[in-house]
Amino acid sequence: MHNAPIKILLIILVLTLLLDAYVFAGLKTLTKTWRSQRARRLVKWTFLLISLGNTVIFLAGLSSFRSATGMTPFHEWMLSLFLVFFITKLFFCVILLLGDLGRGIAGIVNGVNKHHTVPLSLPVENSSARLLPSSPPFPSPASSMPC
Repeated sequence: MHNAPIKILLIILVLTLLLDAYVFAGLKTLTKTWRSQRARRLVKWTFLLISLGNTVIFLAGLSSFRSATGMTPFHEWMLSLFLVFFITKLFFCVILLLGDLGRGIAGIVNGVNKHHTVPLSLPVENSSARLLPSSPPFPSPASSMPC
């Protein structure tokens, strides 16, 4: 029971690594259309270095976290930095997830509509209707009124 806070922190650590993978995939998609190969590489590698560096610092501080003195300034700094990046990644993942869900729903709707197409015009069976394409299909009230 005494290891419960460490287990919770490890679960958060695994969750942040999963978020890192999702954000990295989102960054690859976001930078795919950029012209500069250097800028694309810079954004992706900067994110990886900051994210994995933050995780390594968190793991390094985790070993000395179980002390009787409580949180030292290093632990406060490390935990604050970790939480700032974790909440930022969580927000970015929510935005990415909404975009993915929107594209998924649009794909499903387009797939369903592709198989159930409605003809734009009804086939013409009467040859006189082909001669008068602008005539209405019903007589107008003015033509049926006696003079």
